[in-house]
Amino acid sequence: SLSDDLKNAAKVAGGDKGLAAFEEANTFAAKTIAEQKVLDKIIGPQSDEGLFSSIQAMAGSNSRANIQSLMRVRKAVSPETWDEISSAVISKMGRDADGNFTPDRFLTAYGKLSENGKTLLFRGGGKKELASSLEDLATVSRRFKQLNQFANPSGTAQNLIGGAIPLGL
Repeated sequence: SLSDDLKNAAKVAGGDKGLAAFEEANTFAAKTIAEQKVLDKIIGPQSDEGLFSSIQAMAGSNSRANIQSLMRVRKAVSPETWDEISSAVISKMGRDADGNFTPDRFLTAYGKLSENGKTLLFRGGGKKELASSLEDLATVSRRFKQLNQFANPSGTAQNLIGGAIPLGL
């Protein structure tokens, strides 16, 4: 009866638009709850962060990898929800605890994903451009890592050059 009261209140306060918005919100909430229950059965109850970490691990290439469960998760949620999950996994890759992105961290996280995991996460549906972009980012990150090997973070070259200037004079 509370739901009926809320429905009537939405109709009175917002007219047909208010009622439509209320019904849309109710439908969305019901779908979300149903998806969450299925995910809880497959992965176990977790926070959003834990869920994304588990899905990333399922797509991996180590002992925590589980492509069968990843496929079950993908089938259990709507394409829109899967896109959100996939986006959340991408946004986590390459970030440290403070949320700062580094190419080295991205390359490590992306490299831990199996080819099947990458396919399920990033190449489904109309995501071919996304998969290509991630491969490009991995290539750039690899190159960045190679170039960093030639960097001089200690500043010894500056000290040597600075010390050599007076000798040259």
